[in-house]
Amino acid sequence: MMATGVTLAKIAELSPLEDLSSSSGGGEWLRSHHNVSALLGAVHACEPTSQAVLDFYRDRRSLLEAYCRVLTRGDYNNTFSDEMKIMEWSRPGFQQVVEELLPIISTGASYIGAVPRFLQLVPIGSMAVYVTEEGRLGLAPRSAQLGDILCAFLGCPSAIALRPVSGSLGQYQVVGQSFLDRFMDRDCFLGPLPNEYTHDWRLDFETPEVDNLWSPGFVETSTGRHTWIDPRVQSFPIDMSRAHEETRAAAKEILGSITVEMLKERGVQIQEFALI
Repeated sequence: MMATGVTLAKIAELSPLEDLSSSSGGGEWLRSHHNVSALLGAVHACEPTSQAVLDFYRDRRSLLEAYCRVLTRGDYNNTFSDEMKIMEWSRPGFQQVVEELLPIISTGASYIGAVPRFLQLVPIGSMAVYVTEEGRLGLAPRSAQLGDILCAFLGCPSAIALRPVSGSLGQYQVVGQSFLDRFMDRDCFLGPLPNEYTHDWRLDFETPEVDNLWSPGFVETSTGRHTWIDPRVQSFPIDMSRAHEETRAAAKEILGSITVEMLKERGVQIQEFALI
């Protein structure tokens, strides 16, 4: 199978988290305070402390906040629209995650109180915390190894860990879906989002034929106006005639009209990966 994408980073350090693969129930398992304490003890033990990661994040507070983002895979309600935040099962806000995790990460303090909501919603067992060569944090499957690379593929919203096949040229074994801190969907292809826009996720009832109900979009910060159309696509020589529709289906069609050749002309280091 061939896949088109870019190489993001290489894994230089690995620290496996508590292995929950043999535990049943996911969130049910995590409702046990004994198990939560054991898991958070592993979280404390895996805190990254190498000079590379300290240099990348510049100070320990920034590093610890990055570690919080990685453990939750960025899944907190700051990234969702208001309609998501008011739901009973809404994710916690990032600051709530930080306040709950920082004392445990920093000191290994015993866990007291209700099970943190983010632990019930985001499974982090059977994973490993990694540090890239440049010092960036991430979360990968426990089967990841030093030297594995993190890649972004066209049409895939997550970073993927790959392992170069020894003795081959351009062949890779798929290790699995990974999380790379501060890696935003499409940024490595289209560049950073303009300062006047932010990402968000919201319910999409208008285009049920387009895969997920919860869908990524963009908000113009000065007006609060939401759009499904990625503002970065306007700089490409493509047909924007459907942009006025403001639907996710139109946004997907417009985005799909950007070719590999257009990306290469922008200097994107596109590669072909043979996945086995």
